[in-house]
Amino acid sequence: MLHGSWFLPLFHVILRVMCPLLPTFPQILTPCQRRIFDHMEAEITSHCKLQHCNIVRLLDHFIINPNPGPGHGRLRILALELCNGDDLRTHLDASPCMDDGRLIALMTQMAAALGYMEQQCIVHRDIKPANIMIHDNGDGRVQFKLTDFGLARELQIEDTAATQLGTPCYMAPEIVGKRAMRLFYVSLL
Repeated sequence: MLHGSWFLPLFHVILRVMCPLLPTFPQILTPCQRRIFDHMEAEITSHCKLQHCNIVRLLDHFIINPNPGPGHGRLRILALELCNGDDLRTHLDASPCMDDGRLIALMTQMAAALGYMEQQCIVHRDIKPANIMIHDNGDGRVQFKLTDFGLARELQIEDTAATQLGTPCYMAPEIVGKRAMRLFYVSLL
């Protein structure tokens, strides 16, 4: 991730505090600050367009000014759906084996989320176990939800997402090989 985040669970939402501080006057950004600011805006724009049961919902986003006054920055806050389980990476570290039913649910649900994202012309670019949350519905069923849209990108029809971004061991071969990406893949999980 290009910028850091803090996660604060609160009732049925999780607040994600995106860092670094945004300057009080965004029109006077340095080139590096502008890239970070544009990156945060792109993440929010992409995530706002996604409403799917297997994608962690972005409920709201806002900016606060924790220390009003000249020279103090502002914080961008995202209010996200709270999942009551761990991420898949943590789960697999604790228990590396997954029963067939759960594995089928994982693959089916992630395929549905990625198919929906393709319909919306958004590519995630960082699919990995740490970016899949586990949510227990309370009825014995588990729901898997894709999260962390920090590297997501909206594509135009003729566009590609061949920029080398993501976690290297989870990157699709077509990204590493710099071939055009307009493929639907799930096998990297």
